[in-house]
Amino acid sequence: MIFLSKKELIENEEERSQIRFSSRPIGMIIKSICIFWFLFLSIYFIFSDSTWIFSIFSIVPPISFLITSLILFALVVFITFSIDKTFKNSALLSVLGAILISTFFSDVFILRTNNEIQDEDYILFNFNTEFWEDSEDIENFYQFLKQQNADIYQLQEYIPAENENDHTKVSLDLTLDYLKEKFPNYEVIQFGEFVTMTRLPIFSYEEQLDKKFLRTDIRIDDEIVSFYNVHMPVHVNTDLRPDYVSLLKDMKERYSSRHELFYQLINELKTNNRPKIISGDFNTTKSMRKMGSLMSFLNDAALEAEKFLVTSWEIKGLRAWRIDYVLGDQSITFSDYKTIDSTEYSDHWAQRVLFRLTKQTQKE
Repeated sequence: MIFLSKKELIENEEERSQIRFSSRPIGMIIKSICIFWFLFLSIYFIFSDSTWIFSIFSIVPPISFLITSLILFALVVFITFSIDKTFKNSALLSVLGAILISTFFSDVFILRTNNEIQDEDYILFNFNTEFWEDSEDIENFYQFLKQQNADIYQLQEYIPAENENDHTKVSLDLTLDYLKEKFPNYEVIQFGEFVTMTRLPIFSYEEQLDKKFLRTDIRIDDEIVSFYNVHMPVHVNTDLRPDYVSLLKDMKERYSSRHELFYQLINELKTNNRPKIISGDFNTTKSMRKMGSLMSFLNDAALEAEKFLVTSWEIKGLRAWRIDYVLGDQSITFSDYKTIDSTEYSDHWAQRVLFRLTKQTQKE
């Protein structure tokens, strides 16, 4: 056992004090960053659904918020236990709050529902095709669709949203006829950019192009289920760079338009008493809070995903955003969720989902 003299103990304590003093500016900077980060996320969380300027931050991959929070947490732990044990609790509380908020923002699924797959489950395939006539090999595209063996296909961007002319319409009509030939056992509904195909009987359908969705009511297990095929407009037109004045003006206008479209969709869903599934390209991440308005009363099929992080859109090889969703009300039970690599045809990854009606709904 080694005993230190009183003089040596005093010298060691002075040395540790000098280390804490010299590291104090670094600690203050880290603490300020942690508090600022927590305040920023809190403000973003509160106002992102009601203030258009926050749309600019939605360009950031949602997982980046969580990664930043975890890095700050690691720095706080390091400083507290290795450099300065008197480091203020405000930094730790701030970074823990930031982790909580950014986890909500991200598409990291820690908890899952884990429903069992059953023989009576149906297959839904959702995919933004990015105008499939652009594909160099359309036959491969149709083969890709057939491989999914889905009972219901919800496809978006059958046509470009703008600049449809007579020549384009003729070409698209031929494409639609060819699609029907390739899927002879399916009923095909097409309005504008939306295509819904089903081998289950259609009860009715309703075009809502001005509201950016197509509703198709389909008979399933003696029930009529409403399927909403959705494509919301983008929130930021990056093509307007570097004219940032025009970019911000356009962003404000898009915010108002999107806000109204989401309101109309939510109102439609809440007034429809039938079982319903909503799928499509929402051009919205969870960090934007618009999806929170839907998920407050709808279930997310991605809770059945096997992967820890769920994404559906990529740019320049970076797949870090989820903007495509499959949602269902309490009448629907999801039992499997897979993202399908479809980047040969689109910048979106498709979703292949298994679902069934809940037993309670079937009895009613």
